[in-house]
Amino acid sequence: MALTLLASNNASTVLAAGISATATALTVNTGTGALFPSPVSGTSYFKLTLLDAATGTITEIMHVTAVSGDTFTVLREQEGTTARIWSANDIAANMLTAGSLLSMLQINNNLSEIAAAGSAAQNAALKNLGSSDGTLNGRMLSAPKSFLSSALYTPTPGTTKVRVKVWGAGGGGAGVLGSSATGGAAGGAGAYAESWISIPAGTTIPVTVGSGGTAGGANSSTAGGSGGASSFGTYLTCPGGIGGAPSGGGAGATAPSSTILSSNGQSGQGVYGGVLFGGTGGAAFSSYGGLSHSSSSGDAGGFPGGGGAGSTAGQSSYGAGKGANGCIIIEEYA
Repeated sequence: MALTLLASNNASTVLAAGISATATALTVNTGTGALFPSPVSGTSYFKLTLLDAATGTITEIMHVTAVSGDTFTVLREQEGTTARIWSANDIAANMLTAGSLLSMLQINNNLSEIAAAGSAAQNAALKNLGSSDGTLNGRMLSAPKSFLSSALYTPTPGTTKVRVKVWGAGGGGAGVLGSSATGGAAGGAGAYAESWISIPAGTTIPVTVGSGGTAGGANSSTAGGSGGASSFGTYLTCPGGIGGAPSGGGAGATAPSSTILSSNGQSGQGVYGGVLFGGTGGAAFSSYGGLSHSSSSGDAGGFPGGGGAGSTAGQSSYGAGKGANGCIIIEEYA
């Protein structure tokens, strides 16, 4: 830690007794120690220049690290000066030195001294300005990271908080037999939530991305599979939508509570007797559900998290639509 440089206006006196070239303490005239700053050892100091009384041309600059009455604890031969023998009545003054000026920040060069001093000095300066950890708190550190499959998330160095957006996967649509006069029910959409999360330093977090529910096959009265849940570690989990079934459309997933935003998945559309087309899949936050078609299989749910469409009635070669996979997006902040 850098020591604080102290100073007093017009603080000047003389030595009460001579000192050797190796002395680490000196005494000034009685009562004059109070004219000088009061440094705390390991925290602050002040500059002391000794000047010979005989010629006024010989000097030594010292750092005073402690004061007890009229006795100063000193570090000798500072700023390129040489330690020497000093006599009683030689002058001792708190003068402005080149080293004093160099320790000051220069406004006309945009405080570049802080940058030049290195990362430790920069972190200390930021903490002095209120940063909790010596970084520019609140700034976004990198482009958002998208996870389309399960993986381990390793934060960018300096990350203290993340904004996490999580979509659960959509459910698949139900298939029907080619002889059926009624289309298949659609899958429900996955839930969505986003949250502001503090990240412990040096951690890695498992990211799980749910897979979309399977589609009911062609000429098969099979229910669609349910979508998988997506999660960011244990911090935030969004369930997937339920697959369409012969009994009706799959339910949309219920979103967890969130510090920013949450949205339930929309339920898949059911179908009723005499309806040719299958149901439309449930829509997830920022996406859409799959549509049924008379001349092709039902659409998959819109990415991310949309429910798949049910299959069209009377078509033995066209199946239902698959649910869309989930997704996780992470924004990193200092």
